[in-house]
Amino acid sequence: MKITELIKEFGLIEEEDLRERCISVWERALKEHRIKAEDLKKNSFCSDVPFDVVNLVAHIRAVAQTAAHLADTYEHLYGVKVKKDVLLAGALLHDVGKLDERENPLLEHSLSSVLRAKDAGIKEDVLHTIAFHSETSAAKRRSVEAELLYFADFVHYRPLLRLEEKQKKS
Repeated sequence: MKITELIKEFGLIEEEDLRERCISVWERALKEHRIKAEDLKKNSFCSDVPFDVVNLVAHIRAVAQTAAHLADTYEHLYGVKVKKDVLLAGALLHDVGKLDERENPLLEHSLSSVLRAKDAGIKEDVLHTIAFHSETSAAKRRSVEAELLYFADFVHYRPLLRLEEKQKKS
């Protein structure tokens, strides 16, 4: 199975070159880690939420879908032009570094994701969204797209922790 069959949201990126570069980042990471695309469904997106609750693929798809919705909402309701392809590329690549982090916990996934994207020739505005998508980097976010990626990612993390807490109590 190809990564594009698993994560259909790559098709939301209109700029063909950017879309192909994003796909190549994932393909290279999978190859280097000797992982089949479908095996990503057996990986949790974080250690706090088990993969049978939300796997890495579901998380990435949810973040990309939410990011696309936020971009549309900001444009239609607020008149704020969001670089939707930049935001979507960041959403699709923000956690590719999780594969590296799992193999070597000394590597922080945001940095690893940025390095992988940079190696593929991904533009700096996308690199910025990836680099600063985590909670700890709030002060360094410099674009609307980076802020929106943070919120799209966070909304698919924090509430899930509450579900886990609830399930453990039951």
